[in-house]
Amino acid sequence: MRYAVLDLHSFVRAGPPRALKSGGGRRRLRAVLFEQRYRWGRAYRDGRLVCARVHITIGHDDRLGLTRHERRYVLARFQERLDGSLRTELAQLVHRRGAAAHRIAETLETIEIVLDDPHREHERLIGRLQPPQMRHGRLRDIEFGLRELELT
Repeated sequence: MRYAVLDLHSFVRAGPPRALKSGGGRRRLRAVLFEQRYRWGRAYRDGRLVCARVHITIGHDDRLGLTRHERRYVLARFQERLDGSLRTELAQLVHRRGAAAHRIAETLETIEIVLDDPHREHERLIGRLQPPQMRHGRLRDIEFGLRELELT
């Protein structure tokens, strides 16, 4: 069985994959969809609430050469009731670029994000914050990367 990797937009635009004819026999083409998931959660450090509402985006990067673990990416936007110490750390990450931003990210403590889902159990993401790609705008609108350390 052959697989084709399609993102959700091209699947909707082109419609479902059809059987392909090749060489006299028919081969079926199965689509593998990678889409982003959006969830809400809370952020903790050392058991202390540092952000009451975090918007989480979980997706897959389809670039070649990445391992299975590297393909998954997590982005976090810190929305409501941000702790003062976390606010200053996020501001430092936003105002630095390149290697300086990555050095600051390495010194930050790990953060634990508990994802809220009424239909499933609570999922925990533990990781280190990464510098954002977009550095302008309000702090609550900037998406920070989260390099996962362990999945539970």
